[in-house]
Amino acid sequence: MGILNWICGYFWILFMVAYYFWIEFWPAIVSVLVADAFLILLCWSISHKKRTVMKIATAAMVFCFTVAITWCVLFPTAYPYVDLWVLGKTEEQIIEVYGEPEYNDGRGLAYKTKWVFMDMDYYVIEFNENDKACYVFEAPWTPVGG
Repeated sequence: MGILNWICGYFWILFMVAYYFWIEFWPAIVSVLVADAFLILLCWSISHKKRTVMKIATAAMVFCFTVAITWCVLFPTAYPYVDLWVLGKTEEQIIEVYGEPEYNDGRGLAYKTKWVFMDMDYYVIEFNENDKACYVFEAPWTPVGG
């Protein structure tokens, strides 16, 4: 009974984290929950000595965790804007890739986020004195030009 309590507690914590961060990180959270399901399947297949199921569950679990980590690394602020690419780029390079911003005042750019099911936030990019992007964040309003 002890291991069942640990598993239930683990999934309760995952549920609470998923509920709190669902809007921004839903693909990563879904991937982790699916990977956990494959982890349970892996444990079952080990105990019942099912090698084929074990291999499939392991591959699927690794894939799901890879998707979750990749999502969090590529889109830490807002999808579809890749922070790692944006930082260090000039205003012209950013506009060439992402199109015309909602606001542009010379100090920074602000793009509307493209989430269908939530309030519109802004992906704000600020530039340093060398005209390179130095800071990105998401805001419910735009401090840039608006």
